[in-house]
Amino acid sequence: MLNKNEMLNFIAQNAEMGCCGIAFIKGYAKDEKLQKALRTQMIEYGKIYSNANNILKSDMEQPYRISYLTRSMTRHFARRCMDKDSSDSHIAQMMITGNTRGVNKIVDRMRQYDKKDSKVQNLAERLLQTQYNNIQQMTEFL
Repeated sequence: MLNKNEMLNFIAQNAEMGCCGIAFIKGYAKDEKLQKALRTQMIEYGKIYSNANNILKSDMEQPYRISYLTRSMTRHFARRCMDKDSSDSHIAQMMITGNTRGVNKIVDRMRQYDKKDSKVQNLAERLLQTQYNNIQQMTEFL
């Protein structure tokens, strides 16, 4: 079972990873509509991260950030992918893949969470719904 703070840290890290990934690849997007969609998604991830972070801080807990190594590896992988194919459809595919991984992870963590705090449960559901919406939105650019 995951407790409240473990769940919040997972939510924050998942949202932070979304922001980092989008921040790197959005500069490659050519279509203005895709650029706008990526900005909107990044803003939503930022809000989720901020909410999780604020709840942790109100409980006098420090959030765990994703590691520098993880961040570097993500950028390196994205750079290699963009060097091979920087088309908008490839960006959409990468976003769908990333969000699908996120969905799988948050669903797994939601099953493990003790669900004692409805704010945390609602935030987890918001992250899950955001990732579902992102997948749906990106299919337009395939």
